[in-house]
Amino acid sequence: MISGLKFPVQINTMGRFAIVEDDDKIKQNARAIINTRIKERYYEPTMGRSDVRILFSNIMSNSAFVVNMLKEALNEQEPRAVFNVSLIEELGLDGKIVFGITYQRIDKESVGSFDVEVL
Repeated sequence: MISGLKFPVQINTMGRFAIVEDDDKIKQNARAIINTRIKERYYEPTMGRSDVRILFSNIMSNSAFVVNMLKEALNEQEPRAVFNVSLIEELGLDGKIVFGITYQRIDKESVGSFDVEVL
């Protein structure tokens, strides 16, 4: 079983820190990796994705590069699953890009998927 603190940090009904388990933990970690730029975290400077300004890039001409960058970051930094990434929604007027993430856990036969918005 995989478990860890729930982010943002919350207190459960028993007065303890809330935790996430199994697939929810993998999804939480993947979102944290995608939404963190390299060197953004002082104590974990290698965590995150490359410092590519997705918002200001031409997503149509760079989409394969961005998808590959995210896939590499996830597979290097979350070793408990194998990830695939696809572009679902291109840069919209709201400044968001939506990626589809699928994964297969290493310790189980389970497969999961979720979408993540990147600003």
